[in-house]
Amino acid sequence: MHGLCPACWSEMRTALTAHPNRRPPGSGRSALTEVRRLQATSHRERPAEVLVVDDQKDLRDTTAAILGAEGYTVVEAVDGVEALERLRGCEVAVMLLDLGLPRMDGPTLLEQLEEPPAVVVLSAFGEWSESEIRTRFASKVVECLHKPVTPSRLLAATAAAFRDHAPAG
Repeated sequence: MHGLCPACWSEMRTALTAHPNRRPPGSGRSALTEVRRLQATSHRERPAEVLVVDDQKDLRDTTAAILGAEGYTVVEAVDGVEALERLRGCEVAVMLLDLGLPRMDGPTLLEQLEEPPAVVVLSAFGEWSESEIRTRFASKVVECLHKPVTPSRLLAATAAAFRDHAPAG
C-alpha cells in the first residue's frame, strides 16, 4: 500500500513518468531545472542532498521517489538518531522532517541541531501544533506541511527551501 489518496497517487505517478523537464503546475521552471541551477552556482563537486526523516517506510520511499524523479539526491532516516548520523556523514541542504518519530522525535532532533539544514516539517501535527513548532524553531523550520502532502506541494516546498534557505556551498 502506498499510503496516498487516489488523487495524490495519480499525481505522483504522473510526476514519476513525465518528462524530467516538465513544469510543475503554477511554477516558472521545473524542480529539476532549479536543482541544476543550484548545482551550477555551488562550489561543491556533488549536489547537496535532501534528508527525508520519517518512520513510515511507505511514505519515506514515496517521498524519496518523487524527489529522485526530479533530480534530487535523497538520503533517508527512520528517526532522529539515524538523522543525526546522516547529517554527520553527508552534506544535507534540506531536511524533510516528520515530528512523531521513535527513539528521538522531530522536536528533540531540532533542539540538538545548532546549524541545521533548511527544515521542512511534513507531519500530521498530532502531538504538536504547527504554531508551537513555528514559534519554538523559527530559526530552523522554513516550512510546515500537513500530511498528506501532494507531490506538487512537496516539490514546491523543497525547491523553495533550496532556493531561499539552503546555505550556499
